[in-house]
Amino acid sequence: MNLLPADATNFVSTLGIRLLEATPELTVAALDFRPGLRQLTGVFHAGAILGLADTAATYGSMRVVDPSGEVTGGKFPLSVQVSANLLRNTGEGTITARARPLHRGRTMIVMETEVRDEQDRLLATVTTTHLVLDR
Repeated sequence: MNLLPADATNFVSTLGIRLLEATPELTVAALDFRPGLRQLTGVFHAGAILGLADTAATYGSMRVVDPSGEVTGGKFPLSVQVSANLLRNTGEGTITARARPLHRGRTMIVMETEVRDEQDRLLATVTTTHLVLDR
């Protein structure tokens, strides 16, 4: 399952991120390992892990702003700060990001995202701050 538009041509689709669930309470996104996402030692590049986490957090923030997730003509939660702890890595399978809101302000949203591998091992914890701007 992928909740993203089929014709999306952007960073998210280039990475191959699949949005699996998106509600104001929880957003889940997944990314499959492939050679184009690896770093020199053969595991996921940190940028791919952070891209997955930021994508999940942004889509979650969009649901906080508007439960339908629509952004046309409305407000958009722009990531303005990302803090990450990369704890381990993998060079196979699918990694999954689960993003939850920590703060739901009118102009600022803070999301906490965990990225885990297929064995449910914690790969990264990422906190993002999103400034809610008029589009």
